[in-house]
Amino acid sequence: MPKSKEASTTSNSKASGPKRKRHPPSEERPIPKGQDTVPLLPLRLNADSEAPSVTPADNAVAPSQGLIGHVYQHTTFQRFMSVSTEALNRTSGVTTASATTENACLNICHKQISCLSAVFDETSSQCSMYDTKISGEEVAAKQDYFLVLKKTIHEDVIAYAENLCQGNSSGYIYNATVPLCYKIDTQPRLKTAAESFCGEFGGRLLRINTERKQRFVEDLDLKETASIHKYRVDGLLSGGVWTFSDGTPITDVYWYPGEPAGGGVSIGLRVGHNGKWDDISHVINHGTICEKELSFN
Repeated sequence: MPKSKEASTTSNSKASGPKRKRHPPSEERPIPKGQDTVPLLPLRLNADSEAPSVTPADNAVAPSQGLIGHVYQHTTFQRFMSVSTEALNRTSGVTTASATTENACLNICHKQISCLSAVFDETSSQCSMYDTKISGEEVAAKQDYFLVLKKTIHEDVIAYAENLCQGNSSGYIYNATVPLCYKIDTQPRLKTAAESFCGEFGGRLLRINTERKQRFVEDLDLKETASIHKYRVDGLLSGGVWTFSDGTPITDVYWYPGEPAGGGVSIGLRVGHNGKWDDISHVINHGTICEKELSFN
């Protein structure tokens, strides 16, 4: 059986995918390791990814293709390292297009509803697309063969995301501008209880790891109650270093002027501080802000 790797292509825009380093024909091209998937935002080709992962930023499918308006489409490719006739079948009909990189070829196939396999020729910078599998003898040594394993199309990505976010009546809200699936709860909780609460529906404490998320919390209208003046988010001080709960160091901080000053080892948002951070105790009850990652498969 042929050896293969998988690549995942997701789109919701018209922008072209990222470019990959070109290697001379005599040089063996490295196979990336790992897979990068980020819902609704453009994916980046990671040098450590398992296989090419490309994302146009917004894909408006033409009515002639049977869909109207903006859609979300996710395509999973299987890359064959050595092609054999045992695994592939012959096909009729092929369309070609110019493509300077492997990723560009995958993007073209990704946007064509009828494309079920593609061959990228590095020498001629040509992308050949087929409406089914192709035979091994049609693939030359300097060509890469990709088979589409699955294409998933959602005609209304916002409605689909809201459905994923709000499933099981968990109280989560979807904000499309971040995008973010989040929940704010005013019941007083300690840090461990807050983490358990967020985890009930597959969530976690809100991790402010982008400037966009920080701008989002700055616009939140956090409510003060008789017992709640601060809301807990993800963050821990350990060994003098602030990290997220997964151990990732926090490199961009948004402390309120004069903070951190209270000797707390967790991060919270104080009502009236417009989303700026405050250090809080993990053994004092506070409100909770959760987030849930969405998987668009």
